[in-house]
Amino acid sequence: MLGKTGSEVIWYAHFTADGEGEPGLSPTITVYKDDDPTPEVDAAAMSELGDGLYYHKQTPADGGVRVAIAKTASTDVDQRHIPALMLIGKAGVDNLDTTISSRATTAELEDIKGGNWSPQSDTLEGIREAVANVPVQRRTQEI
Repeated sequence: MLGKTGSEVIWYAHFTADGEGEPGLSPTITVYKDDDPTPEVDAAAMSELGDGLYYHKQTPADGGVRVAIAKTASTDVDQRHIPALMLIGKAGVDNLDTTISSRATTAELEDIKGGNWSPQSDTLEGIREAVANVPVQRRTQEI
């Protein structure tokens, strides 16, 4: 799973007995960050959602890898310890720290389009219309 730094994430664990969801348990969750052996969350109670599905909400303050282990003391379940992994980061905005002026200029775009670039007419709608007006046989030709 992926999570965003500073935003709430939800850990889930599904406990089963004989292949069926096991309600009525009191599982706990322990969460470790990166390779630190000291838990970030230590044996916190999980809430029951239903049908043997349990959850715990956490808001990580910083990025990194989180490894969690949901545990139950019940010996009736198929698996007493359920691991999970989550990567916490900036959710795809890590490389948006540059100025707009460092991006392609109008002249560079004109070179791409063949000198016919016009910021007034080359909107998404204008491009859609231009493509729609290209004869079918030309749209399917390889360049």
